[in-house]
Amino acid sequence: MGHATRTWPLILAARAAGAQVTVASRGTAAAWLQERMKAADVDGEEQGQPAWSFVEKPGTEIRYAHGRRTLPTIALQMPAFLSSIAKERAWTKDIIGQRGITHVVSDNCYGAHPPKGTVPSALISHQVSPPVPTIARGVARAQVRRWAAHFSEVWIPDTGEGAMAGHLSVPPFLHPRFIGPLSRFSALDDAHAPIEEPASDGPPLVGMVSGPEPQRSLMETALLECFQRDGRPAVIFSGRPEGGERQSGAVRILHHADDHHIRRALLGASCIICRSGYTSLMDLATLGVQAVLVPTPGQPEQQYLARHWAQRWGWHHLPQAELSSFRPRDLAETPVRLPAAASQAQQLMRDWLA
Repeated sequence: MGHATRTWPLILAARAAGAQVTVASRGTAAAWLQERMKAADVDGEEQGQPAWSFVEKPGTEIRYAHGRRTLPTIALQMPAFLSSIAKERAWTKDIIGQRGITHVVSDNCYGAHPPKGTVPSALISHQVSPPVPTIARGVARAQVRRWAAHFSEVWIPDTGEGAMAGHLSVPPFLHPRFIGPLSRFSALDDAHAPIEEPASDGPPLVGMVSGPEPQRSLMETALLECFQRDGRPAVIFSGRPEGGERQSGAVRILHHADDHHIRRALLGASCIICRSGYTSLMDLATLGVQAVLVPTPGQPEQQYLARHWAQRWGWHHLPQAELSSFRPRDLAETPVRLPAAASQAQQLMRDWLA
């Protein structure tokens, strides 16, 4: 889902530049993208812009485990992951031929590149130096470098100093393009949508739930207990695409909400609690708000990013096991420095297509 939301401003920018866009995804991410494509089509028809299309893409899901089982669990999945890269490579070649594709942008899909020397291509990744143990770091970086060599360019959504992703975005190869953060909320402005004022009468507590099951449900339960103990009005965006909502005391749980609603709630909150996924961090930095970070258990990247943002930007973080007993009222309100987070999506895509 994070990859889907962060590529949305680039998709809109490509359309705004006059390109006809084919979006390739699958699963929940595909459903999220298609929903927004349908909504944007209404505006596009009125403006006479070219239509876009959607195709199902092959791929595999990486499953995570707890604690020391994380690396062995990921290692056992590597054969399937490498096989999926080969399938992506063949599939991308066919799609380019069938649809007359002239440019390819791949968000962390290492096999989704055109045959060398055919059409321009860009790989988006903030993990060019994967969060693996020191003993395996050299091998991992070398492999990423080999995969990245198949693309014309590498786009890193960071500032160029590792401000947001730390050592994850420090490239093991030459000449990447640092493009700044990508956020679905900047896409609202790019699409000339009305900018909401912060909700002065909105709930002071906002929780953003994400992650694979069962961790998503465990976080939702812990957040509910945390907010109920606090007693103030609160809203939890639970990240369930099926929609619906329920009320539990002063806590409203929205299973699915649009980007305008989420942005307005975040801008008006006095305390935000969410995952330390990179897409969430880019969203928060784009809005200029801070949050309490709760890494998904068993995901080394989120654990590293939570520590990095605590050390560099002074953000509070805690393990999921301590979330239900956390007291938001005890959180000291101190000024937090944030990285520069201006969106470059429109200009980047316009220049690249030109």
